[in-house]
Amino acid sequence: MRVQSIYIWFIVWPIHTFLANIVNSCPVRCQCKAASDNSSHVRVKCGGITESPISNWENLDFSEIGQHMISLDLSNNAFTSIQSDDLNSLTQLKRLDLSSNLLRKIDKDTFGASLINLERLKLSKNAIRHIFSGSFEFMQNLKYLDISNNPLICNCDLVWLLAWTTDRVIKMQPSPKCESPVYFKDTFLKKLRVGVDLHCESPLQTFLELIPLKNQIVFEGDQLVLKCRAPRVAIEVARESEDIPSSRAHIFWGWSEKVRRFNSTDDIIYNDPEKVFTDVNISTKHISDSGILNSILKIEQISKNHSGMWDCTLNSQQANLSKAITVVVIAKDTTYCKATIVRSNKGTYYWPQAIRGETVSQGCAENEELIVTYNCNARGEWENLDTSVCPFVSETTKILEHFSKMNFTKNNAFEIAERLQNFTQTQIYLNNIKDPMDLEFIARTLKKYLDYISYKQDMPYLLLSMVSNLLLLPKNLFEEAQTKFETCLSFLNTIETASSHVHSLPPTDQDISNDQLSISRNIFADFFNIHVDSFTGLSCTWLNSVTNLEHRNFECSTSNDTFPMFERYIDAAIQIPVSSMFDKTEKSIRLMVALFRNGNLFGLMDKNNNFPEVQSLQLTSAVIGAKISKESMKSLPLVDISDKIFIMLRVHPFHNEKSSPIPAWWDDNLNIWNPRECRRLYFHRGLLLFTCSRLGYYGLLQRPEYLNDYITEGSGATFRFAPQFE
Repeated sequence: MRVQSIYIWFIVWPIHTFLANIVNSCPVRCQCKAASDNSSHVRVKCGGITESPISNWENLDFSEIGQHMISLDLSNNAFTSIQSDDLNSLTQLKRLDLSSNLLRKIDKDTFGASLINLERLKLSKNAIRHIFSGSFEFMQNLKYLDISNNPLICNCDLVWLLAWTTDRVIKMQPSPKCESPVYFKDTFLKKLRVGVDLHCESPLQTFLELIPLKNQIVFEGDQLVLKCRAPRVAIEVARESEDIPSSRAHIFWGWSEKVRRFNSTDDIIYNDPEKVFTDVNISTKHISDSGILNSILKIEQISKNHSGMWDCTLNSQQANLSKAITVVVIAKDTTYCKATIVRSNKGTYYWPQAIRGETVSQGCAENEELIVTYNCNARGEWENLDTSVCPFVSETTKILEHFSKMNFTKNNAFEIAERLQNFTQTQIYLNNIKDPMDLEFIARTLKKYLDYISYKQDMPYLLLSMVSNLLLLPKNLFEEAQTKFETCLSFLNTIETASSHVHSLPPTDQDISNDQLSISRNIFADFFNIHVDSFTGLSCTWLNSVTNLEHRNFECSTSNDTFPMFERYIDAAIQIPVSSMFDKTEKSIRLMVALFRNGNLFGLMDKNNNFPEVQSLQLTSAVIGAKISKESMKSLPLVDISDKIFIMLRVHPFHNEKSSPIPAWWDDNLNIWNPRECRRLYFHRGLLLFTCSRLGYYGLLQRPEYLNDYITEGSGATFRFAPQFE
């Protein structure tokens, strides 16, 4: 027993010591006592004596006990004002009673930011005429506010208080009344009508609230509860009436099976849900202590038939307001779009699971006020991501956009082109080009350079070099850019225009550095001035050495019209006979011959509706071609078989005849591959020889199902390695 007594003494002794210190530190004219026997919290009451009330805060010093005070009673004194600095130490205060003083106004400087734990505030029986917006902003835990029996001026400066107490669910009891203007005297504050009694703009005034705020997806058989609330001040009810008669509720519910799409302005016709459904229960009542009209719609077991838009409407003389949400009821067999993450140069977006037919929206990554949308289609697949209004977040895209918007002159065009060429040449930057918009910005920039191509001899080489580097990027990137912006056609135009200004390979003494000329080549192009009297035919081959598969050249000869078949390995060749080049009136022409290592610039096969026989095929070869310049003449169809153009291309290996190659000609007008202008001759040792009746670009189309996964006999170098400048 003695040990237990000593133990209790050790516990109680510090508390008694603390309480003794509190009594000694209690300000003059104040009474301090512990909140409970074993508590370190203190309740304080100061003044309150009618004969000698406290009027100056300087008479109160709470510096030593302020952090322990949870209740302060300053009622029945003579304070005319309070400053926030007076309350700085009272951070734990939960109750503050300033009733029966001489306070005249309340504003942001009255209480400041110290009373973050305050729960009850009494300001009744003062001389308060004005309570300005933000006066209680930092009282996050306030639950009870008493401003009754004050000569309140009920004007637009006071309307905010109704909305603020409603949103924070703060009780104002007893209900405050107006003192002035005279026509509002003795009127309950909560019964004033904005737009009728008070004509003012108040963005803080909540007229109508629908809970929940966002669209709902619920399972069949669940309960659905919707709440619609309107403050009493927004409803036209006789001022002397304490309650709102049910006949004048002014809140109506509506339902429509039609759902308004995002950003749509379609009119929606709502029906009375109680007349459409037998299981909808609506109850409306007035919450007298807060001035709220509350209407609740409840469905105990929701079904698919309840899917649609649900609307809550407030009708009054001063306002006709409505809010609506979409409710989608889903069953077990509902098809979903799976949750996914989409990364683009407009940001990274997480899209939650959504039901088919739903358009989901969220704020842009860089600016949440702007909206990005994604549609879950009827097949349960995501489609039509719309980030068009969002700013770019990718630094690469921002740089390329900057290039596309720069103003060029004859003096700075080449210098700026060199910067862009360095950008596309550097592998780390090239790897960061991941979006179709990146390619489109480059295409727009190169198109602007074409206006200055004749002012600088080296400009054509830079443009060809940039496009050549870009062809190392994935094919699907070009396909998407072509679909959205026709970017590939713009690149082709750049190549053809730049090539027409190229006379030969760059000389070694020109002012382009050797580093720029040693880049990988994915495009070969050259122009020939051909005269009818001296032309004997033209042949060009893309070939490599048997001993060095990485070394590759594109060589043309106008001295013969046959393919060279020496100690080299041919992957592509073209031969143009004499009679194929001229009609009866032409004496000379300018001819471009070009080769592309891959078909990234040449269209989507699934869009080829004109020739269904090749719609499911893929371009699997290099692309070679010959075109007469636009300044010389237009390409005309050749009808005589002896005048046909001969082409040879290496075939991607296949293991089923269904993937046998089909030669095709690129139609510049339709921007598709046309297999009907070409004819196979023979297939030997991986090379297909065929003829075509029109000048242009040529390639091989194959079904992807039966293609080999690897290239045999070393010819994989055709696709894996790019040739170098010599």
